[in-house]
Amino acid sequence: MTLDQWQLGVQILAAAEWAAPGTVSGGDVANPRFNDQSQMFLALTDGTGSLKADTLIFQVRQLTGSSSEELNFFDGSVLDVKGAATGLQTIKSLVIWQIANPVLLTPASSFTVGNASANQLPLNLGAAAQTFTGYKDSVPFIAGRPAGYTVDATHKLVKIINDDATNLLTYMLAVAGNHV
Repeated sequence: MTLDQWQLGVQILAAAEWAAPGTVSGGDVANPRFNDQSQMFLALTDGTGSLKADTLIFQVRQLTGSSSEELNFFDGSVLDVKGAATGLQTIKSLVIWQIANPVLLTPASSFTVGNASANQLPLNLGAAAQTFTGYKDSVPFIAGRPAGYTVDATHKLVKIINDDATNLLTYMLAVAGNHV
């Protein structure tokens, strides 16, 4: 597969308007509005080496209430965008975010990434027991760096947990990296 360009982008927009105590509009306050934007991009082109990737994984995944899965990025069990078994040697970017459930089912309250049973791929979590908790319509789990994270037999698993006891978790998985 030829990967022309993959961009991991995050945009944060903060906006607010406030009113003086006892009023209902911002007309009585100097500078009653606040707008600020911040953007970050990690752009990757085809190939190997820094800022390059040759494999793309993009999947919708689901976990029932209180269930979890450990994704193995080394053994080829996670399929790429063409449906091929893909063992990775580096991950340049990985994003996990919760999306709406099908058929208007109540979404899971939250999900956790990290703390695999063994052979955890630490990404930007640091120690093996560290985790990230995400929520629907909230900040996604994002890991990325130009040189990538090494994937091998002892650094290969990413655990995702549905923290909700009863509701379905539907999430997106997006990964760019280099295959074995």
